Amino acid sequence: MPPSALPSAQGTTFTFAGTSFKVRKITRKRTTQEIEVSTLDLAEGSDAVYEPAPLNDGDVITVEGYDMPAPGQDASGAITCAKFGISGYAICTDYEISGEVKGKIQFTASFRMTTVVPPSP
Repeated sequence: MPPSALPSAQGTTFTFAGTSFKVRKITRKRTTQEIEVSTLDLAEGSDAVYEPAPLNDGDVITVEGYDMPAPGQDASGAITCAKFGISGYAICTDYEISGEVKGKIQFTASFRMTTVVPPSP
């Protein structure tokens, strides 16, 4: 049986802080945080002991696209992208803009999801 087709990213919309952007690529990175809880009674050469951290860093969302005005330093707001299951609040942690001969100005921006609702401006 042939593998099922992967879903298409076409038709994806991305919104941050009430503004929709023309994006060409979206990446959602989820990591599990852990803390080392090893004690000195472990034998030399043993593996370290880990357990889940009581708090996790939020998912990191990175987008590439066109026509995005630079967010303010540590800008925060609602972030949505239904096709990627993204809905909540985020802080803009990184922004880069570039251009080249015969090309459009492009941006790359990264956002960290947070459970803390940012204050209203």
